[in-house]
Amino acid sequence: MQGLNTAAPAVIRIGRNGAHGRGMTSLMTRRHDPIAKFIRWFDDVRRLKIPNYEAMALATTASDRQPSVRFVLLKGIDQRGFVFFTDSRSRKGRELRANPRAALAFYWQPNGRQVRVEGSVEQVAASEANEYWATRPRQSQLAASASYQSARLRSRASLLARVTRLAKKVRGREVPRPHGWLGFRLRPEAIEKFTSARETTGGAGCCSRRGTCGGEGLCEATIALTVMRIVTRTAT
Repeated sequence: MQGLNTAAPAVIRIGRNGAHGRGMTSLMTRRHDPIAKFIRWFDDVRRLKIPNYEAMALATTASDRQPSVRFVLLKGIDQRGFVFFTDSRSRKGRELRANPRAALAFYWQPNGRQVRVEGSVEQVAASEANEYWATRPRQSQLAASASYQSARLRSRASLLARVTRLAKKVRGREVPRPHGWLGFRLRPEAIEKFTSARETTGGAGCCSRRGTCGGEGLCEATIALTVMRIVTRTAT
C-alpha cells in the first residue's frame, strides 16, 4: 500500500485456534488505520464464538465480465491485504489470472456488522503458501492434492480412490503442496464497514485510495486509506 511501511509488516494468521501472529497487538491499536479497525472487529467476532467467522464471500469476474461469487476462508491479514488460499485451476483461480481484481464481503451475526473490501489481487510468495500448507491437517492435504477443484466429478468413489492412492504413495512422508495450490492477497483500495442500528445508532464508514467509495454517497475518505468516518444510516 502506498505510504505504508511493508518491509516488516505485522502479520496475522487465522487458523483453527483463532487469530495470532507477529505484531497483532500493535497493529490493533492503530486507531485510525482501516486494517486495524477491521482486525478489531474480527477479534470481536472471534471472542463472540460466531461460527465460521473467518468466512468471506469472494467475487471475481471472467474475461467476458460474467461475475461469480463463493465463500472462502480468510487465512491471513497484514498491512498489505487479505490472504486466502485455493486451487488455481478452479474457476476463481482462472478468473483471477484473467482479471486480477476482486471484492470481499464479511457478514457477522448476531452483532449485525459487515465489511466490504475491493482491490487488486496478487499471488503470495511460495514460502508463504508452504507455511500455511504445513498447518493443514494431513487428510485435508491429501484431499486437496487428489482433487481438481471446479472440475466435473465422475463419482465420489473415483475421488476417494485417488485420495487412497496418494495416501499410500506418501506414507511416512510429508504431503507436498500441489503446484497449482496457491495463496492470493487482495490489496485493498476501498474498505467499507456497516453496523446495524441495533448495535449502535447505525452507521457506515469507508476509506478509499480513489478518494470516495460506494454506499449511496454515505461516506467520503479525506485521506487515502487512513480515515474511516462514521455517518448516520438507517438500517434496512
